[in-house]
Amino acid sequence: MLNQTVIAAINHLLDGETWAQDKVRSHAGKSALIRVGAFDILLLATASGSVEPVAAGVTPELEVRLAPDSLIAMLRGEDAALKSAEIHGDADFATDVLFLARNLRWDAEEDLSKLVGDIAAHRLLDGMRKFIAWERDARGRLAVSFGEYLTDEGEVLASPALVEQFVADVDRLRDGAARLEKRLQRLAKA
Repeated sequence: MLNQTVIAAINHLLDGETWAQDKVRSHAGKSALIRVGAFDILLLATASGSVEPVAAGVTPELEVRLAPDSLIAMLRGEDAALKSAEIHGDADFATDVLFLARNLRWDAEEDLSKLVGDIAAHRLLDGMRKFIAWERDARGRLAVSFGEYLTDEGEVLASPALVEQFVADVDRLRDGAARLEKRLQRLAKA
């Protein structure tokens, strides 16, 4: 079920993107196993520039292992999402698959406009983008405020100034102890 849903989503992204279909066509007949956490998705590149499911038991030409959080990072458009990917198999195929993963994007506004119209789709997605930006900003401000509370109000964490003062005091104490030890040694010799 998951395999069919992912394949349908990939084919939807490939529709209308001739450059992407050309990349897939150039590897027609090759299969790729994509592992995300505990889920395996086995795909076959076709001559039509789309992908289709492959029967289990087929040895794929390419295997890509991704951490579960890398999918969320890819959806956000973060470039570092694929840096932790483990890749085994056909190098040319892997290069094109990773290129598609980095550059093939879903045009949500276009799909939504077919349901509610262009203006409504634009406003809905613009509102969603603003909400996500607000949420990130609020999360950042909350983290800063909580950190300030822990250092200043709650005194649970030491502030950098207090840590520097403590280190300086320890240094002075060490130097004083060394001087005292030298004096004691001189007195003992006398």
